[in-house]
Amino acid sequence: MRHLLFVVVSVPALVLWVTACGDDKTPGPGPEPQAEVWEEAYATIFDPIPDDEGIADLWFNAPADGWACVGSWVIRYDGSEWEKFSDAAFSPDYRYLSLTSVCALNDHDIWVAGKNYTAAGPEVDLLHYDGVSWTPIDILEVEKVYDISFLAPNAGWLAADGGIYYYDGAAWAKQAGGVFRSLAMTAVDCGYASTYDDVFRWDGATWTRLYLDAGAPLKGVTFADAAHGWAYTADTVYSYNGSSWEALEVPNGGITAAALGTPNQGWVIADGNSWHYRGGGGFHDSGYPLNRPAATSVWITASGDAWAGTPRVIWPGQGNSYPEAYIFHAPSTAP
Repeated sequence: MRHLLFVVVSVPALVLWVTACGDDKTPGPGPEPQAEVWEEAYATIFDPIPDDEGIADLWFNAPADGWACVGSWVIRYDGSEWEKFSDAAFSPDYRYLSLTSVCALNDHDIWVAGKNYTAAGPEVDLLHYDGVSWTPIDILEVEKVYDISFLAPNAGWLAADGGIYYYDGAAWAKQAGGVFRSLAMTAVDCGYASTYDDVFRWDGATWTRLYLDAGAPLKGVTFADAAHGWAYTADTVYSYNGSSWEALEVPNGGITAAALGTPNQGWVIADGNSWHYRGGGGFHDSGYPLNRPAATSVWITASGDAWAGTPRVIWPGQGNSYPEAYIFHAPSTAP
């Protein structure tokens, strides 16, 4: 049985809103902030902890309504602090459940994806919380869910090894075949998804390939609106204007996560640093590496704040006893 101690650090309440459940989500409109300084907003200490647990994903509905998954737990931000909300490991058969994606519409409609490592337990990839209990969801042809994104209770998508699936409020139905890893939905009739080697666009009826020749495996997509978005590899960010792609140079590469909040505001997290994007001005060195290790999820809110979650880290000399994971916050200085 895992024992959890959550150490909470309060943060200002004038924050937040979005970029895909998974590593990248699609944000709403907001100011163009000049956030430069990251601060530690939340820390978890687990004993013991599986090797792959940390802050796996972030999701925000509003400035004071944020969510994240870590281990088997869903945690929530209420505008002032992060706290435990619910443990998706709802029975002994799921005691070693490791969540990888979260999408919370509210406190009684939450979707999570992950893998169950409990011996003889079911290998569940998708679960739903209705405010009372967790229910495993079985989707034919799907063995791994990479990303989840909902615009409304009856309008949701997931990217999986079996394709893209759509939820209409009653059931999941397949929209496209293939192995899709990331989603960025901007409207019910507009969205983007990435595979290992290309990006696809949703027009309300079909998913159409955009033929991005990145020359390297894609890690994800993030869109501010229908005509402003990024697709990124480990070394390059590709900017999309609704019709064509442009490569943006990211100093030193090593990209682990990216988010575009408005056409002129974004963040790229990389090994050794975090880079702030200001439209035509390119990427600016924040001077804060977020390398404990480097954050693997990042979200920009409607108020212009940025949030980033890290995998777990073990500090030298501590062995496996107290590995930690962090959520960092970069407040916006926009009026």
